[in-house]
Amino acid sequence: MSFTNRLSLGAAAVALTASSLASGAIVQMTFEGLQDSELVGGFYNGGSGGFGSTSAQNWGFTFSANSRALIDADQGGTGNFGNEPSPSTILYFNGGSSVTISRAAGFQGVYGYYASFSRAASWAVYSGVEGTGTLLASGNLPATGAGNGDPTGGNYA
Repeated sequence: MSFTNRLSLGAAAVALTASSLASGAIVQMTFEGLQDSELVGGFYNGGSGGFGSTSAQNWGFTFSANSRALIDADQGGTGNFGNEPSPSTILYFNGGSSVTISRAAGFQGVYGYYASFSRAASWAVYSGVEGTGTLLASGNLPATGAGNGDPTGGNYA
């Protein structure tokens, strides 16, 4: 089944199985290469992030205007988090209750890592871009609470 999507989640890294890539290849978006607090925008769509950062990966994914990259403070950013699955950058929401990831060509699956110190979140996949069409799947993401930080970070989720 191919999903043309709206995906709403808080994630440190997102991996999507893209239907029009070679053999439905899994692509992992780590948000590395974006600057601290930079809008993600078209970074993974052959375009750029809000500050002009570009990626060699043109996978056709675009992100809503509240989707920003955040770099951990121990790597020169302003983030205070630990246990991220990539070296130092995560995706976060800047307002609103969800991030929208769209890909007109669809995708077949999704997985991700997330943390939320005190708020629950949810995710949803729709058959059309930007949350249009039929709701195909959805779920809840509970608040994860505090966890172990990374070597020089605090004790945060």
